[in-house]
Amino acid sequence: MSSYLKFERVTWDDSGMHMWGQTTPLVIGEHQFHGKLRQVPLKRLDVLELGLGQSTWRLCDISVSRNGISSRASSRSQKRHHKKFIELHSPPVPDAPTSIWVHRSSRCIFALCAGPVDTADVLVMKADDEEGAKAWIMALAGRLQLNYLNLDEDLLPEYLYLFERLAEDGLRMALPALQVGLEACSYARSEEELVTLITKLGVQLDSTGSINVCQYLRIIAHCEASLAAEDSTSVPRELILGAFRQLDPDGLGFVSANALVYHLQQRGQSPMAEKEIRSFLPKRFIDVDGRINYTPFVDSWLPQLPRVRDAPSHFDDRLRI
Repeated sequence: MSSYLKFERVTWDDSGMHMWGQTTPLVIGEHQFHGKLRQVPLKRLDVLELGLGQSTWRLCDISVSRNGISSRASSRSQKRHHKKFIELHSPPVPDAPTSIWVHRSSRCIFALCAGPVDTADVLVMKADDEEGAKAWIMALAGRLQLNYLNLDEDLLPEYLYLFERLAEDGLRMALPALQVGLEACSYARSEEELVTLITKLGVQLDSTGSINVCQYLRIIAHCEASLAAEDSTSVPRELILGAFRQLDPDGLGFVSANALVYHLQQRGQSPMAEKEIRSFLPKRFIDVDGRINYTPFVDSWLPQLPRVRDAPSHFDDRLRI
């Protein structure tokens, strides 16, 4: 006898995840995660409205990353025949949304839906119990929220570390602490600028004038995008090439690697150690005579310039509480 299990949509915002009439915090932190769940190999979006019917559950290895969620049968006999990957757009695009659904009566079953309504991919999963399903849903919603913010994944651990250091009980961050955190990330804002930014983004402060981690990351994402936009226009290629040409009076297109190291050590605005300088001089650009072909070197290095300037390894040194 078939049983029909209908689903309802899970929603989330800065305040948390809304499910089963409750609001719980999103799980924000891991780049990727994995585990075992039972899964039904369905591709029909109407299952979210009509239910599963009589379905066969298969134990699967589930892996979630920025790019997507993959499912592979745990049984050796089924691995070749049961593999599935659903792309998680980063950030989500209007015609290919990704949503999470949970069924109304059996709360250990939930579904991930990605893509346009008429061609959506659907992955229906089943945890051992309600708490297990809730943990997975919170983590999936957190992953989707990070994709929406489109943060630099390499810097995410540092952003979260700063939040833990500066937030009260690791949960709520007051505005003075936020100001310190932004300065540590090289996104410094005056008190007035910070209030203007919070108002612009529509961030709602709690009764103590503090923000949670999701609101903090939304502010960081805005600052990150603004800085990238500024850098793309404020550091033109010709300006950097002009600096190299000052070390190439004969116009040969080469500069001595040793001369460049000396120049950065002695005359740079922020003196650098030789080891630090050598670390961003790839050997492929240095010929047998120790010269750098600086045009291809600049073209290779220029896209990384914002990250070089804002290297996260110095966050601890910048914190002054």
